[in-house]
Amino acid sequence: APYTKAGDPFTFDFGYRVGDEIKLFHAVSLKANVDSAVLLAARYPKILPVMAKVTGANPGLTAVIDDDLDRAPDTVQFALSMMEEERIRIAVAAEMPRIAEVARRALRV
Repeated sequence: APYTKAGDPFTFDFGYRVGDEIKLFHAVSLKANVDSAVLLAARYPKILPVMAKVTGANPGLTAVIDDDLDRAPDTVQFALSMMEEERIRIAVAAEMPRIAEVARRALRV
């Protein structure tokens, strides 16, 4: 809500700030349907500039998707391309231990 409007229930799953960067992570399952990924890609461009202004930092978002996702269906390709077009990085869930270790090291500084 601080970056959109009062009453907005959306929250990112995890985020931390290091210097002038805010690293955000949000899990998005594309197996059942792609709606949450498409919605994230549509909303993030509006959240990004407000978050940057409010925090004085540059946000970057990583969408964490299913490990064994079949990327062939057009709907999945569409959702992935929408996120990529909005500069949302994509990681698979199996990468999270490595990402968590990077975060742990960054936050110890």
